[in-house]
Amino acid sequence: MDRCAAALFRNLIGVLGVNYPPLKLKLREVMKEKGGTQMELSEKANVRQAAISELCRNEREEVNLAMLTRIADALNIKDVSVLMQFEENEE
Repeated sequence: MDRCAAALFRNLIGVLGVNYPPLKLKLREVMKEKGGTQMELSEKANVRQAAISELCRNEREEVNLAMLTRIADALNIKDVSVLMQFEENEE
């Protein structure tokens, strides 16, 4: 899905009143647990180090599933859900 379609989809969900809780990536925590540097992970996963850094800081609006899968493979993670969690909405 390209950026335009993704934005349209998010807007449509908002119009329909569907509110999903924010998704937080836990890459920083997982990397700390497993060891290694962002540069090493970047090379193993074939993902730019800057993108790894953004993911660690949860600064990306959109995450490519293929990229997340490569990161999980590089970290020997079989279940990609280990890398993310939904945060509770504070309403």
